[in-house]
Amino acid sequence: IEELKRCSSAEICWYFTDSWEQFRINGHVDIIDGTNPDPLKLQQREKSWFASSVRSRSQYLGPEPGLPRLNEQTQPEISLDPSIGPVDAFCLLILEPDQVLMPLLV
Repeated sequence: IEELKRCSSAEICWYFTDSWEQFRINGHVDIIDGTNPDPLKLQQREKSWFASSVRSRSQYLGPEPGLPRLNEQTQPEISLDPSIGPVDAFCLLILEPDQVLMPLLV
């Protein structure tokens, strides 16, 4: 997220296994976190939060990614109230496409 805040340019790859087609979509990413001033974007963020499973949502309560975990058994039990809205760590990323490229088939 910090890198996207400094440079919002991004590219995603969409691959169709049956036809072996690959699309590359270039654009800019809009980061929607809990501090976003736009109420419609906050509504999108909340809708996206509740569209995911409780198990998926609970991942946002764990330790910061990249930090070592000493022992799996010493990790505290993570509980999440499924009726509560997005936690602070949850961001919705929206790619606004500028260009779609389709490379030649191999």
